[in-house]
Amino acid sequence: YNYRKLEWDNYEATLIRRKIIEIREVGNEFREVLEISDRVVHLEFGFDHLVVITPAQCHVYAVTNWNTPAIFNLKTNTISAVLLAEKHFLIVEWNTVSLYSYQGRLLGSPRWKGFSSEPLHPICISLCADTLVIRNQNNEKLLHILEIPHNKPIIEGQSHLHLHNVTQVALSYRGDIKDRQLALIDVNKDLFLIAIRTTGFGRICKIAGMAQNIAWATDANILAAMLDATLSVWLCPNCVHYSDRKIIRRTRIDKESRYCS
Repeated sequence: YNYRKLEWDNYEATLIRRKIIEIREVGNEFREVLEISDRVVHLEFGFDHLVVITPAQCHVYAVTNWNTPAIFNLKTNTISAVLLAEKHFLIVEWNTVSLYSYQGRLLGSPRWKGFSSEPLHPICISLCADTLVIRNQNNEKLLHILEIPHNKPIIEGQSHLHLHNVTQVALSYRGDIKDRQLALIDVNKDLFLIAIRTTGFGRICKIAGMAQNIAWATDANILAAMLDATLSVWLCPNCVHYSDRKIIRRTRIDKESRYCS
């Protein structure tokens, strides 16, 4: 059986059998074995929670309590991805998404303008504490911005129409709702930063070309991207909207891929 290992903070979660997950805490002797009732088909670890998907159920473990997971039944077994954020997580099925709390409560199954039966692509969906971004199923230039207010229904905000087809999106995790930023790569491999909370999306900036992949740090407002054979890290992504290019370059670190493990 193929091992699968995920890491979060000081913890490692390894799927060592079809129904068995081993938890270890790096730096001490802590070890826990989780026996799941059915085979594991999907596994995600982040934000102090391990989400385990079986063909019929979802098990949610907190790192503070490995003994009593929240368990709920799934509507279908066509899950294509699970996205985690600080306060909640998203289950992506063929053409629908469902937002759950880490206690296993369904928070909503949002819809958007132009919702269709075409499949969703998880790489073009991004979730954070207050926002969900989904690329339109039929128009690959169009991004739907959905706001996730606390204890209120999920609502669709103003959409963003990019000049070219979008191939990947990533929302920043840290900071206030007013500081929320969206990084995106388009079909030309250009990397853009958008301040999605500003009226009319006025603050949009191309920050790189030859982009292949993007990821935000979960504990700091830092953006990383693979640019051809270089790993680039922006230590102050907000600077790109109001600083000159010299300042922006001083806040970016580049490492050639041969130096990146």
